[in-house]
Amino acid sequence: MATIFSDIQLILDAIAKKNGKIGSAPHGVFWRQTGNYDSDYTSFTTGEVPNFGLPIIDPANPKDSNFFVILINPNGVQGFPQMPAKGPFITGADYQVTLTNGQTLTGHQIQETITNWLNNKYPK
Repeated sequence: MATIFSDIQLILDAIAKKNGKIGSAPHGVFWRQTGNYDSDYTSFTTGEVPNFGLPIIDPANPKDSNFFVILINPNGVQGFPQMPAKGPFITGADYQVTLTNGQTLTGHQIQETITNWLNNKYPK
């Protein structure tokens, strides 16, 4: 089954929850800005990270999208540190989260899932 935006939302929710900072980050829960799936999808795929001014998705090079690179690059993005702040990071060998649908994913599986979604032009 193809990865869709709601899968990405579940993953980002789980990452934020594991970090214990859901809702308190300066950018907020930007993958759920409006509470309306269609509007959230549009905001996520065409907008900027709130309070940071960085495009969320790079349409020219989707796998280089800021929201993904900041999760996997130990150097962060454009002066911002790797997220979530102070970890744990999805790049850790023992990282895993359980989504609200009960599915457990390792950091490697998260990276593969996001890469798949981005490479497939981020289906809704």
